Amino acid sequence: MMIAENRSNRSPLLFVPSQVAAPGVENRKPTFLQNPETNHLAVVITDALIARDVAVQHLQSACASLRDKEETIARIEREKKELKLLNDMGNLSVGETKDNPLMKERSELLDKIEQLERSNANLTQELRNVNEMQNNELKMNSITSPLLSPNPATIMLTPQMTMVDDHEERLNTRYTILSQLPLPSDMPSEILLPIVVPPPFTVHDFIGTITGPMKIQLANYRVFQEYTTSWCPEREEHGYYLSPVFKCMTNPRTPTAHRWVVADIAAQIAHPMECFYNKEGKWYYAGIYKAFRLDDLSISEWDKLSPEASQSVIKDTLTHRKNTSPQNVYEASQLYAAGALKVACIGLQCIGFNNSLYKGLLEQAETCKKGGRWRLPPTAGLGTAGGIWNTTANTTAKTVLGAATELAKGLVVKNM
Repeated sequence: MMIAENRSNRSPLLFVPSQVAAPGVENRKPTFLQNPETNHLAVVITDALIARDVAVQHLQSACASLRDKEETIARIEREKKELKLLNDMGNLSVGETKDNPLMKERSELLDKIEQLERSNANLTQELRNVNEMQNNELKMNSITSPLLSPNPATIMLTPQMTMVDDHEERLNTRYTILSQLPLPSDMPSEILLPIVVPPPFTVHDFIGTITGPMKIQLANYRVFQEYTTSWCPEREEHGYYLSPVFKCMTNPRTPTAHRWVVADIAAQIAHPMECFYNKEGKWYYAGIYKAFRLDDLSISEWDKLSPEASQSVIKDTLTHRKNTSPQNVYEASQLYAAGALKVACIGLQCIGFNNSLYKGLLEQAETCKKGGRWRLPPTAGLGTAGGIWNTTANTTAKTVLGAATELAKGLVVKNM
């Protein structure tokens, strides 16, 4: 009676599963449940455990509902602030809108966005044009040969492609830049006299015969060839010369391996230099020049070069390549014609004229003419014919030779 009474007082939310015996098995209560007091205690414990589980479930549901409601409240408050801000902006007058810091910042951001969009559109169009130009150039650059270089792809990709344009306009632009350069105040008023070096001697052989202070003054000199040098029509003291941007070199360890390297043009234009130029087979002292880089030669300008000028540039391009054949020369000319190889235009600005050096060169030419000696013997340490004269090396060799001679004389006198 006590057990039944307790069950009738249970909460309807608490469910206690009934103990159902398996089929064929007698539904017997355990021995400890046969005692009425023990049975009542077990029922109370079971009800308490079930009530605990149900309370935990309700608490979890309440926590989840509370989190959802907090997120909803936060979202509603955020939307309320945004709506209030939009409402305040809509109610502002024209004057208030200009003075509002928020509206000023918004206006500046819109202006920046508009500028970036315009810049992006321009860059996109330029990139499209460059891609089209490169595609057209790559179609033209189909001439490669393993004889000229072990990696022809390097030749085609390393140089930048040159856009075909009006060669007359580019030439006039260079002349305009040169004509605006100032002239030095010490330029001679009379016509320059030539230095006539008879063949087979070269101007390098003639400079190698110079001694004394003039040798030091000519420590850094450069010779300009007639076909690759152009002078400004308005100011003939200024001009420019052509120099290859890329050069083919032979691997010192493997004579059959060749590679393309970028020419050190920066070293050519780093310091002022004494210059000589050739005109109609005669050599002239031009003065002291400072070099600078102009726009590179275009494809159309290359096509307009004289055969002598183009062959001179090609010869300079392959000067460090051993075993050069006519096929290599032809391949280099085709690479220049296609724009795969480039020619640099080095501007020349006359910044001075050494009159004492000019007169000394003319006197040395007369001395060589009278003595018929335009080249020093190889034993003097000046190298072979046509080689570049090196002041430091020659001075050092002469000093060492003189010291050795004096020492030998002293030893001879002592022994006597």
